[in-house]
Amino acid sequence: MNFNINSNHGELIFFQLPKSIHYNEKYLKMSVEAKYLYMLMYDRNKISITNNWVDDNGDIYIYFSIENICKELNIKDQKAQKLKKELMNHELIKEVRQGLNKPNKIYVQVCDSNTDESRTSENHYSGIVKITNQEQWKSLSNNNNINNNKNNNNIYSQNESDDKHLVSKEDSKKQLELDIEEIRKHYKGTKTKAAAVKKLPKLIKDYGKEQLIRAIERYNKYVDEERRKGFRTLKYKNESTFWNGGFVDYLDDEFGAVEQNIFDIIKAQEEAAQKEIKVSESKPKTNNDIGLSMEDFYNGNY
Repeated sequence: MNFNINSNHGELIFFQLPKSIHYNEKYLKMSVEAKYLYMLMYDRNKISITNNWVDDNGDIYIYFSIENICKELNIKDQKAQKLKKELMNHELIKEVRQGLNKPNKIYVQVCDSNTDESRTSENHYSGIVKITNQEQWKSLSNNNNINNNKNNNNIYSQNESDDKHLVSKEDSKKQLELDIEEIRKHYKGTKTKAAAVKKLPKLIKDYGKEQLIRAIERYNKYVDEERRKGFRTLKYKNESTFWNGGFVDYLDDEFGAVEQNIFDIIKAQEEAAQKEIKVSESKPKTNNDIGLSMEDFYNGNY
């Protein structure tokens, strides 16, 4: 569709970017991607205004996870972190941690308007966007042209999704920490937390918590039994050594194979002995096969 004076373009939804982001010398060295991210956050800020997402001080906040930034801009995690930091360095956003299992709040700052090229209604405000009365709510909402309910609902859902995703991620991280702690408490040797925390997340993923606990218990039993047999100088491996490969011999597959191998050897020996006995019993006895008993020897019966 061509842009024609008679065409109705009111149905289109646009992002807004303050002109001062483009003209103000303070932001000239900002990357285009960082400016684009600010535009997305600025747009979310307008949705927060509409939905009355404010803290006790009247300051508006948004949720915008790293995962969602990656999705919106089609970039990797490291790049998303870099762009977010760039906005912080230019004092365009502030991030506030809420504690365990809660997503961080992001406060979008109004950009510096000290330029003749910046003539937008947003420049009447400075610092964090703050709402002080109902009329200001109405003014900001109208100026931001938030008139598409479907778009608003999508962004609202997206913020909620970010919130739930971050909480879920925090829950997973907390559960992993609990699993590592539970596994380590079974180990009797010298503890080295740094090495364990580094190694165990992948091992838990590969083998599972329960199997790792069984491996530790088998190793502990092995050392204890060797000490009871007289090998009193045998010491438990350092925990870092155990997780660097020592645990492998005590996993279900490896340990089970050793037990099965021993069982097979004993069974084969028993079967061979039984076969030899049967063969011996089936042979007819001769005088040469009859031996002298100890009783006859002592009684002189020979």
